[in-house]
Amino acid sequence: MRNATIARNYAETLLALATKAGDLRGWGKMIGDVATAMQEDATLKLFLESPRIPATTKIEVLSKAFQDRMPRLMVRFLQSLVKHRRQMLIPDIFREYMDLVDEAENRMHARGARAERRRPEGDHEAALASVRQGRDSAHDGESGDPWRRDRSRGGHGARRVRQKAAGLLETENAERPVNVNGEP
Repeated sequence: MRNATIARNYAETLLALATKAGDLRGWGKMIGDVATAMQEDATLKLFLESPRIPATTKIEVLSKAFQDRMPRLMVRFLQSLVKHRRQMLIPDIFREYMDLVDEAENRMHARGARAERRRPEGDHEAALASVRQGRDSAHDGESGDPWRRDRSRGGHGARRVRQKAAGLLETENAERPVNVNGEP
């Protein structure tokens, strides 16, 4: 199995535990804190990934470190990861878990990008003239609309995606608010 698939399976388990506890975002913050600590603290990362340290020792250390800071089920979840040698997947599990929480809460994240055509330096006058004529010289007589390009270059696909997203947002907005900032 690929790591992404394994991480998704563990994230689904974590989501079930968090749902049972009634605190999806809180559990996300806990697993996120552990993932961040693993990425920022080299000692912790080495401790968790070292095959020379027995899993029982790692489990004991996790238990002592988190027993008063996390719910018992979260500590047991982390211990299970160590027992099955999946502790290095915690950052991936966190990302998958947050995606699952967003799906469960019908939350959508949007990222915008602005497309611009690059023109050769010094060719500004020719570009202005072609725009004034209603066509773009870079596309040999095609429309100047950057979304109306040859299908092999993906122009029409981008326009369809934009239209479909706008339609989804309209129907979603009628039913429930859509959070595009990642805030709860």
